[in-house]
Amino acid sequence: MNISYDNKCFYKDGKPWFPIMGEYEYSRCDERYWREGLQKMKATGCNTVQFYSIWIHHEEEKGVFDFSGNKNLRKFLSIIKEEGMLCCMRIGPWVHGEVRNGGFPDWIYEQNYMFRSRDAGFMADVEKYFTELYKQADGFMIKQGGPVFAVQIENELQASSWGKYGLWGGRSREEAENYVRALTALAIKIGFDVPVFFATGWGNAIVGDAIPCFGGYCEAPWENHSRVLPPSNVYLFNVNLNYAAIGEYKTRPEDNNAEVLEQTVPFATIEQGAGIQMTDKRRPIVRGKDNGAIAICNLGKGVADFGYYVYHGGINPKGKFSTMQEYHDAEKNSTLGWGFSCNLNEFNYDFQAAISQYGKIEEGGRELKLWNYLASEFEAIFCKGAVVLPSDGAKKADDFESPRLAFRVLGKSGFAFFNNFSRSYDMPDKMLKKVKVNAGGEQIVFDKIILKNGTYFAYPFNLKIGDMLIKRMTATPLFVLNGKDLVSWTWGDEFSANVENSGDGKIVNLSRNDALNSYKVTKAGTEYLIVANGDVYDDGGKIILDATDNPVIKIYPKVSAIEGFTRIEDEGEFATFIRHNDVSATVHVDELARTETQADYLVTTEVGGDADNVYLYVDFSGNLIELYVQGEKVNDRFYNGAPFEIALRDYGLVNNKRTMEMILRVFALNKSADIYLEKQPFYDENGVALSLDGVRPKALKKYELKF
Repeated sequence: MNISYDNKCFYKDGKPWFPIMGEYEYSRCDERYWREGLQKMKATGCNTVQFYSIWIHHEEEKGVFDFSGNKNLRKFLSIIKEEGMLCCMRIGPWVHGEVRNGGFPDWIYEQNYMFRSRDAGFMADVEKYFTELYKQADGFMIKQGGPVFAVQIENELQASSWGKYGLWGGRSREEAENYVRALTALAIKIGFDVPVFFATGWGNAIVGDAIPCFGGYCEAPWENHSRVLPPSNVYLFNVNLNYAAIGEYKTRPEDNNAEVLEQTVPFATIEQGAGIQMTDKRRPIVRGKDNGAIAICNLGKGVADFGYYVYHGGINPKGKFSTMQEYHDAEKNSTLGWGFSCNLNEFNYDFQAAISQYGKIEEGGRELKLWNYLASEFEAIFCKGAVVLPSDGAKKADDFESPRLAFRVLGKSGFAFFNNFSRSYDMPDKMLKKVKVNAGGEQIVFDKIILKNGTYFAYPFNLKIGDMLIKRMTATPLFVLNGKDLVSWTWGDEFSANVENSGDGKIVNLSRNDALNSYKVTKAGTEYLIVANGDVYDDGGKIILDATDNPVIKIYPKVSAIEGFTRIEDEGEFATFIRHNDVSATVHVDELARTETQADYLVTTEVGGDADNVYLYVDFSGNLIELYVQGEKVNDRFYNGAPFEIALRDYGLVNNKRTMEMILRVFALNKSADIYLEKQPFYDENGVALSLDGVRPKALKKYELKF
């Protein structure tokens, strides 16, 4: 396989290719479920995996390398290859990633050299680490028939970095660039000889000769205040990806105004938000639309890939000598630089991601699936199509009156993009009487477009699907089935289509809710649309459904039967099936101890039937909750108003035993605490929140869909 690029896009074997890269950090996840996690990433539209290799996870003690268990990089790469995905290794040596020291082992700070520089001592230690990484990755480079097509060097080496690394540690820009070039040359010498090298590009960053990558998040939990953030540029259509919403909002005015007029490399992202972390200071609740609207805006402005951070959440490993989370240390910030900025949970790195730390496709994953499918299905247009931005479109994040729209045009075909969403703010409804664009000499006109508050969509024009030509359609395409049918979706009843030469092709239009629950699967060479109330994914040719409720399946094209399911009345083009879920779980909670600052609860779960997993959804009021299994702390999470999700499979409940006990410890939160919260907890008459408000179990069963 050959991967290449020009100034517009990436190519796979000479054909335009749109990488959809989801961050899945192996050393923060359970190796037993790596394959299933990758399969669910594929089910939600990812074709590529990106991941940090975190130095402190592999060489916590100088000269002692650990690639065992959840740190088994070679095993992870082999599964990626077996699942038919490509990958980008983000090897640092500094990565940030909300990890201790930004990923540097503690012993680095004891050395008499300047790190993140060409200092001979530092480069020697980096060479030893890169060499050990490559021993794990040898045979998996793309030129060796493996999945690794890209490597990211360094991370966020930028003008506004903190401590002595601000303005590149007092070095000239040329010297800082030479450091990144030296890292790249070292990686190639060792064996990381790949066609694509990336570097993070935001914040006036140092990138050497690598492709600069950008990003943007729906929130900024690194901000040291508890106010609602101002409207964000991530929800604008413009020609600049280097916007402020990745890093401190208050210190990036140059990024807000900069416009990239010419590109010599693709407009790439590597930290487009698929979630966001919580810190002790800011605890946002991430919803699917928060990140879906970012994805559509990036498609409209000409992005050449989706590089999502974090796509599959994780849990920090236990350290030999310390905990592994990022923490705040003002002295180290000022003297050492990045890696000591915010207080994060010791273990929890769920990141409110598209797929949870326990491997469940969350609301965000179902939302991003809509845009991943679209980008992949019509990658030729999104790779090569021109960006057209109307002159009267909104150019500032706080402009809620001007329309937000863009076009991607390739020849006479393309898409019109509309956004009327901005996180934390209501947008006035708008009615656009006529929306026009010139496409290959033809004027395309959409009449009377209604933009309701909180909506965003992409309407196609002159889209060829098999023999069918869709001149215009007021619905967002999802994917093509069997080369002739188009599946699309709408927010309401706005669907209309002007179609020529439909042949035997159909347009199957879904409600937005059905689209969120839709998956494209292939069985015996035929592609199917499945709408289901659970996670649907392909496990080695077997179509699997993970369901916590009675599974209901709608399938197109229709099939006569699904083994073990009962066919009920068809819904239009769909055959519909149902099955009784014969698994259950019950929970009993006892308060064990209480002080003014904390309360301990014994939670006993009993499973009925042949469950494959049990999820507990824990509602609590307090500052922090900790999970203990057999006396050992295994997870924790700050309060933000959303339930704390626990999967008992990870702790040995199902398959091994039917009853499980655990301790939940809740820590008090005072109403006067200066914390950003979107949803307040329950406070007692003294203004203290300290209670376990409910534990809701959901037993999960895996079904193979045989049809």
